Amino acid sequence: VDSSHPEQIYRLSALDSTKEKPLITGRNGGAPEDFSEFEKKWYFLNSSRKATFAQMGELKYFKQSAYQVKHSGPLRDIPLAVLTRGIGQLPELDGISLENEWQEMQKELLKLSKNSWQAIIHNSGHNIHEEAPEAVIKNILEVVEKSKDY
Repeated sequence: VDSSHPEQIYRLSALDSTKEKPLITGRNGGAPEDFSEFEKKWYFLNSSRKATFAQMGELKYFKQSAYQVKHSGPLRDIPLAVLTRGIGQLPELDGISLENEWQEMQKELLKLSKNSWQAIIHNSGHNIHEEAPEAVIKNILEVVEKSKDY
């Protein structure tokens, strides 16, 4: 593909639905002006050195962790509280709502035990333990209380 074939360049650019303005401005240069407020926040959040190292740390043992979960056997029917954030934080990607997908995965966790429940913690995001510690404590106490029967 080169400039002597403009129809190919157009088709190639139509394949990528990302913003036309490249993200080479760096953290100090700011997000592209045509980004929505949400996209700007996402850009800054994910472009920091700290975020990069956090993601690397999470992904380092991801495969090993997934293997352990898959082969650990059933949980039995122990008390299980699934705490879910109430504030949506994930974007839509190629027509798929990542937030809806995340919420469905949260519901799937309920299948790990017949003695499970989901608590949607309204007004909380990713850091439920910081944003709604009383809800976390309440659910921990409920798990402890229900565990006395085991």
